[in-house]
Amino acid sequence: MFKLIDLLKESKQSDSLQFPDGFKPAKRVPEGGAMCANCAKWNKETQLCEGQYYIDWNGNGKIPTEPTKYVCIWWVPKKTSND
Repeated sequence: MFKLIDLLKESKQSDSLQFPDGFKPAKRVPEGGAMCANCAKWNKETQLCEGQYYIDWNGNGKIPTEPTKYVCIWWVPKKTSND
């Protein structure tokens, strides 16, 4: 008999972010649309992405360019005072 906790641990260890050949989950973008600078996961003070999926994929929260010129597929909008 299998214990659920053991299956979950095994599943967690084998999980890795996999994408089709040629697919990049983050890219440079023109200013004005979705971008790191307006993502809820962006820490303006440290200039790092705090999104766990991005960190898992990239190895850390650093981005290769200005936060107004980069975005990833895990972008989420910042909450505004109207939300």
